[in-house]
Order: sequence, then structure tokens, then C-alpha cells
Amino acid sequence: MQTDVAEAIFDIVKVLPKTKQEKVLTFVSELKAEEETSLESLFRKIEERSQNIPDEVWEEIPSDGSINHDHYLYGAKKQK
Repeated sequence: MQTDVAEAIFDIVKVLPKTKQEKVLTFVSELKAEEETSLESLFRKIEERSQNIPDEVWEEIPSDGSINHDHYLYGAKKQK
């Protein structure tokens, strides 16, 4: 689906005059920069908040959460 959208955009843009294509490129570049900034901001917030969590709490977090997530979320039998 995402490829379909990109292809549709490309089909429209490729027939525009070069000056308009450059405007589209600038616009898309700005959107990409905003997206990257949003992700960086999200990761920064997660990092800042995780620094305030006491070591005792980190020690209580199961190390096998990726394997046994159904156990911890729904009470299913542990895998290992």
C-alpha cells in the first residue's frame, strides 16, 4: 500500500515542470526532517524518563519478557 502511494505521487510529480518538482522535493524533505525530529524527541523523552527509574525497579523487570510476554500479560505457561 505504501508503495502504491509513493508510485502515485511519483506519477503526478514526474509530469510537473522542474521548478514545481523542486518545490515538492523541498516539501517532502521538510516532512522527513520533521519525522526524524519527532523520533529523536520521542527517544530522548524515553531516555530522560528511564533515568528517573530506581535501580530496584529495573531489577524487578523480567529478563525473559520477549520470550514469555504471554505469561506476563495473560498468565500463560512460561516458555523457558
